[in-house]
Amino acid sequence: MIGAWKLAPALAMGKSVVLKPAKTASLSLSLLRLAEICADCGLPDGVLNVVTGPGAATGAALAEHMDVDVLVFTGSGATGRRLLTGSGGTYMAPTVVTGVTERTGLFQQEVFGPVLAVTGFETEAEALLLANAPDYGLAARVWTQDLSRAHRCVAAIRAGVVHVNTYGGADNTVPLGGVGQSGNGHDKSLHALEKYRDLKVAWMQM
Repeated sequence: MIGAWKLAPALAMGKSVVLKPAKTASLSLSLLRLAEICADCGLPDGVLNVVTGPGAATGAALAEHMDVDVLVFTGSGATGRRLLTGSGGTYMAPTVVTGVTERTGLFQQEVFGPVLAVTGFETEAEALLLANAPDYGLAARVWTQDLSRAHRCVAAIRAGVVHVNTYGGADNTVPLGGVGQSGNGHDKSLHALEKYRDLKVAWMQM
């Protein structure tokens, strides 16, 4: 799905693409099939290229991601941190970790696992400081019954998408993008075309 978000605007703007999925991407074969479909539809050779590295989508690669990335973040050895639920293994159970401070890797980094890090706060101002503390800003969620507070939080949180009292709302007609280390440009909607075109301005005096 995300591969299609990237490919469609690039191809529509006449660009050639080399797509290399992460070795932990479990659906790399689907991207190869997508390339085959594009070729069957008449896309010229060399316009769309999919590169799969050795070990792509293997159990060993997924296990390495679990051991190196996910379990390191969720380790309960840090002071004040408590692992409420969850377990290790190739298939990790949904995990909740409480007592996470904003200075830890679990708070600052994207885990890419079924992990919820919980950090407490007392005031709206403190919550906003915590929300804006990481270098990433793809999406945020606000849960409140106060509509005025919802509008204040949406305006104050540095993120490309802010959900209020919902999760995962998305539509192909609106852009999806982030701020900070969450990437450049936007996927989906006509805004996705902007990163593939250059603008030129000419001034002439006759």
